[in-house]
Amino acid sequence: FRFVSELRYSFFEMFFLSVALFSSIKKKRFLFLIIVILATLNRESGILISSIWFIINGIQIKNKKINLSYKETIYGFIFIIISILSLIIVNYEIFSCSLTLEFLSYKDPNTLPVFNKNIVRNLNIIFSNFFVIILLLYFFFNDFEKQFKLIMIILFYNIVFLFFTPADHAVLRIMFAPIFLIYVFQYLDKFNDDLIVK
Repeated sequence: FRFVSELRYSFFEMFFLSVALFSSIKKKRFLFLIIVILATLNRESGILISSIWFIINGIQIKNKKINLSYKETIYGFIFIIISILSLIIVNYEIFSCSLTLEFLSYKDPNTLPVFNKNIVRNLNIIFSNFFVIILLLYFFFNDFEKQFKLIMIILFYNIVFLFFTPADHAVLRIMFAPIFLIYVFQYLDKFNDDLIVK
């Protein structure tokens, strides 16, 4: 019910995130590469999507022990590098500004603070954008080996959004929709298996 800036970019990013999750799980490298480039050109936060291959395929979990798959880790880093390079190449003129000393001395008096002085509103922001997500992760948790990678993706997005977006940004909740769908599906799938066994 709130206004979301750049809404159409957010919905495209949610689509790209969904396809990236699908192509990572199915190990479709070419599709993932195309999605990573399109997601990065859609919005700079698309770079986060390039890390999904590393998290889903590079990290191997067996008997609650975490190992790295050497081959898939290399692919994961290649996707991240291609994502960053595609953003820099297409936006070279913008990135060339960072080579000047003025780039680090940003002085805009109109910049809004992340939190305002209203304590109740700040608590609402923290609860709706961060604690609800953690509570849902806890409520639908049932299998460490299946759900750990999704938890990592969600926490990774949360940390990045915490530093680089305003706290009261509805995109935070929109972006987690595809990840939560898979997370809840894994919970329900385990729940159904338990009912069949009984």
